[in-house]
Amino acid sequence: VLYLGFIFYSIPRFNFSERSNKPYTTVGEYRLYSDKIPLTCEDLYGHIDFEYYSYEADEEDTPLLHRSHYSQTRPPMKNAPPELEYSIYEPKFEFVKNIVVSDLTKLNDWSDRKLETLDNAVFSTEKAYAFYYEGSNGIMFSGEYILVFTDKIIHIDADTPFTDEQIEIIKSKLLSGNSKV
Repeated sequence: VLYLGFIFYSIPRFNFSERSNKPYTTVGEYRLYSDKIPLTCEDLYGHIDFEYYSYEADEEDTPLLHRSHYSQTRPPMKNAPPELEYSIYEPKFEFVKNIVVSDLTKLNDWSDRKLETLDNAVFSTEKAYAFYYEGSNGIMFSGEYILVFTDKIIHIDADTPFTDEQIEIIKSKLLSGNSKV
């Protein structure tokens, strides 16, 4: 016991771990996918001169629900171009639709974000929600929306709130029936 106590006492005292005081860089892995996705940042923002975007698509199907998840991401960087992530849920029963909407609109106690019901006429939806934060500068919308249509629920998260023109692009790309690529 005395020997172990000496070892535990000696390691920090004699600084056997010199690296802990030096600057360090964490290097991660970034994968570039080239899947076809129905809505891209280029659709919403125009031409973006950036070659390291990753376009990823993932689909799951159950007897109760079909879910398609799409993302256009980039590595972390200064002056980064926009990113986009969205899921399209196609419930096969009304009760499943209600469960999905309830789950997506649930707010966590630990989060400071809030949910606002939007004018659904803008999106041509049954219901529309936007997440926002309250800060010293007032209300800031995060660019994250939940759009509830008759047969689909779209959960979309962008870097900024959408303009009316971008909303029209979203509707034309994701509701045209061509959302499955």
